[in-house]
Amino acid sequence: MSIAIVALATFVIFATHFLGAIAAYGSTLLALPLLVFVVDDLPLSVLALVVIGAAQSYQVLWYTWRDVGWRVFGRMLAVAGAGLPIGFVALRVLPERPLMIFLGTILLASGVSRLAMRNGDGAWKPPRLALDALLFVGGVIHGAFASGGATVVVYAQYVFGSKETFRATLCAFWTVLNTVVIAATVAREPITREAWILIGAAGPLSLLANWLGNRCALRMSQDKFMRFVAALLALAGCVTIFRAVCA
Repeated sequence: MSIAIVALATFVIFATHFLGAIAAYGSTLLALPLLVFVVDDLPLSVLALVVIGAAQSYQVLWYTWRDVGWRVFGRMLAVAGAGLPIGFVALRVLPERPLMIFLGTILLASGVSRLAMRNGDGAWKPPRLALDALLFVGGVIHGAFASGGATVVVYAQYVFGSKETFRATLCAFWTVLNTVVIAATVAREPITREAWILIGAAGPLSLLANWLGNRCALRMSQDKFMRFVAALLALAGCVTIFRAVCA
């Protein structure tokens, strides 16, 4: 990779991880299509983002762990975690494109519906069974394609009443999930020299982005934060559908 490509890729990672650190999700989902466009290498992009994404979850959890809702965290881990090994095993038989379009539609609809509300207090809350089903399906999709974790954010929108608990519990969840995913990824294919170059260049700036994003989140009001989360969900839905249609 040339210096110009590394510099542009570093900027992409910095910008997307800044946004992701505010909402406690979305960094990899937003970064992947842009990074693939820049470096023109999907496996390299995935490897680099897996490592940098894991570092982000550890760092933001360090800032927020006191606010983790442990009971809900355990439920999220159990239900989504049950789908994760199914996704690993069923990777070759699951239809990726229809599932990604389905996932993107859910994210887009959830984000737009929340943005249409003046505040979250009057929002309709799906039944518990539907939310648990969304968690499980997200675990399956994430195990197969490393792209289903955003369904957990839809769940979190309806469960957590404060931005502090929302961010902290999601970060705790990502920390566990990313540790499993990075172990499975490294076991399947070693991290290449090119990936290490990208990680070395973008890693330090991504840590700065995480710190800045956390500072911004602390300054946001509850209403502005949840509207930011909803907007990011809608954007993530558009990105997911675009990737599926153009794949």
